[in-house]
Amino acid sequence: AVVSTQSTGIFLPIVYIFIGPIPLITFIGPSKIQLLATLAAMGILVPMGCIPSLLVMFDLYKAKHGGELHPWAANVLVSLYCASYPVGVFLGVVTSGIVAEYVSFRWSTGVMAAVFVFQSLACIAFCCAVYKKKQRRVGSEVYSNY
Repeated sequence: AVVSTQSTGIFLPIVYIFIGPIPLITFIGPSKIQLLATLAAMGILVPMGCIPSLLVMFDLYKAKHGGELHPWAANVLVSLYCASYPVGVFLGVVTSGIVAEYVSFRWSTGVMAAVFVFQSLACIAFCCAVYKKKQRRVGSEVYSNY
């Protein structure tokens, strides 16, 4: 499950670049076949990243709490999972609307890919910061398993 989520994070920005395609890629011109292939790739990659994430959240909770998944915890995790879609849709539409005012469609796909890469790097930085903070707490006399 984690492997498919990571592969989505690697390949999805590449797919975004090919929707237009971005003008920096001079050897590929826009065509219907290329657009259909790109949309098909997005149709495969997005569910690969989204579907396993809820199962991963359940497994992480169980690992931290002795194999138990309380009903209230499952409700909170499902609520967070379901809320991420409307928030993502809102942010995507707002960002693409702002970008579309200033650049052409071909450049906007590259900008959206850059936004996706920036978001992924921010998530990685956050996870590394949490990991380092947890490592420091393990060494202290008061350990909190959060």
